[in-house]
Amino acid sequence: MEATTYRKTQQNMLEKFFEDYFEKSKINTGYNIVGIIFIVMLLIVLWIPYQIHEEEPIIKTCGLIWGMVGYYVYLNKYKFAFDKRGAITKVYPYLQYLPISKRELRIFQLKKLIFLQTRVYLIAQVGQLLFGLIAYHQVTLSNFGFPFGHALLFPFLVVGISILVSR
Repeated sequence: MEATTYRKTQQNMLEKFFEDYFEKSKINTGYNIVGIIFIVMLLIVLWIPYQIHEEEPIIKTCGLIWGMVGYYVYLNKYKFAFDKRGAITKVYPYLQYLPISKRELRIFQLKKLIFLQTRVYLIAQVGQLLFGLIAYHQVTLSNFGFPFGHALLFPFLVVGISILVSR
């Protein structure tokens, strides 16, 4: 079997596994709700025109922290699960009997992170440009860079690296 075909097979197995066993669980619902709350708070901060953020830098910092927390909590549904006693455990022990490596699990988690970040970034970029035009009748380079840094770059560096170094 070719390496790329085998990788696609493992990724499809992971997708099916999370769909069947963990999508409807209570813990995933909690992770989704809390993660979405923080991501919506990030979006609200990113929709405020950058020109206002220059005057109030604390808003930028809060938005960055909320974004990283939101992404991390939302992606925990691909890291943790409930065992039979109700305790929270890692997902990989459930996967160890399937032909899936830890590397493929990390790639799967990174793909989910990038997909989520891309969606949030596009929404944030449209809002930043729209509200910048409405409030200041101009768009600056900072209006493009601010959502990129706060929705894609910095959270990916923190959350993505935490996925890569996790055991």
